[in-house]
Amino acid sequence: MKTRDRVIALHKRGLSNVEIAQIVGVSRQRVWEVLRPRQDNREYATSAAVRSASKKTLEAPMSVASVSALLGVHPNTIRRWSADGSISCFRLGRRQDRRFEPQSVMELMRRNESRDS
Repeated sequence: MKTRDRVIALHKRGLSNVEIAQIVGVSRQRVWEVLRPRQDNREYATSAAVRSASKKTLEAPMSVASVSALLGVHPNTIRRWSADGSISCFRLGRRQDRRFEPQSVMELMRRNESRDS
């Protein structure tokens, strides 16, 4: 598997750029270059990682940042909801980063929609 493909696959799993760089054996800068959008070609306006991740959104665990962007709230709000049990998560890696199953995020969105109605 090519380095680019490995970087994208690890990114879809929700790993940070530092973790990806250590696993693949490249610099953080190289990981960033692989994942950033290309400016020179409209076809590649969104990065390959974002395009492929959008297809697999319902399968890969989500990070605090991606859940907060999806729900439109601050990342600390997601952490607080996780701590008080409003949304379930699991911990990953040495830093014990939170990861969320897409099903639990969708369930939270449904609960919020029904509460707002």
